[in-house]
Amino acid sequence: MIIARTIRTLAIVCLLCISAPALGQGAGARTLAQLAKPLTVNVQDSRFEDVVEFVRTSTGATVDIAWINNRFSDGLDPEALVTVNAKGIPAMALLMLAAQQASLDGFDDPTWQLDQQTGAIQIGPRSRLNKFKRLEIYDINDLIFVLPDYKDVPRLNLNSVIRQGQGGGGSGIFQQATTQESDSDPELEADRIMDILRAVIETDQWIDNGGEGATVRFYDGSLLVSAPDYIHRQINGYDFLMGPVGRPPLRAEKPESKPNNEAQPEAQAEAKTEAEANADAGDHPSQ
Repeated sequence: MIIARTIRTLAIVCLLCISAPALGQGAGARTLAQLAKPLTVNVQDSRFEDVVEFVRTSTGATVDIAWINNRFSDGLDPEALVTVNAKGIPAMALLMLAAQQASLDGFDDPTWQLDQQTGAIQIGPRSRLNKFKRLEIYDINDLIFVLPDYKDVPRLNLNSVIRQGQGGGGSGIFQQATTQESDSDPELEADRIMDILRAVIETDQWIDNGGEGATVRFYDGSLLVSAPDYIHRQINGYDFLMGPVGRPPLRAEKPESKPNNEAQPEAQAEAKTEAEANADAGDHPSQ
């Protein structure tokens, strides 16, 4: 009974992990495309909130800022004065430059992530974005699969073969194989992968490293990662986006085959010669 409940719970968790991020993928792709628009700005000591509103108006993107307020002391100050002078800068880069100037905490620089439900861009300190966690299941069976190393094969006993060839007796021609166990272990390989994740991606945010942002566990060939989107996008990117924050293409697209036109002049020349020959035959009929 307990096993059945566990299986049902895992099935529900998997369903949520698959369906929830898909809700905002179309809107998220549209938002990132809007924030890729180049802007030319020259603002001197302007309110950060005014800069955000300028980006919203210029791009049409939905931007949510983690403001400081009566409930949260960690956030971005709408009254902070920012200065940016840039030509053709992407709207996202403009937002992040301004957000860094509006941050009150020098130890927690702001970052961004996608709201998986609405597709909006969320910008704020990691301590605020950590409240929007979701569970993702990453299949790593191909990374922890251990190729069998067939070391326990029988070896040919040459001395026994020679003695038998000379008419002498002896033991069998094969030596008994020596058992050698492989030092590779899926659990050990999974631990190494988790160590790499915690050491490379947002090191200070993992609970195992003393942070509050993310946890990772290994279960049945998969990593169960509970983390906010800004960590998930660094692990696996976005399906709908190629480039630094998206997944690279699996393979290069093959160019479409085009007909070879090199032989056309020769074919045209042959056709012309044949037409002239027919014309000559028409002018001089055989007697």
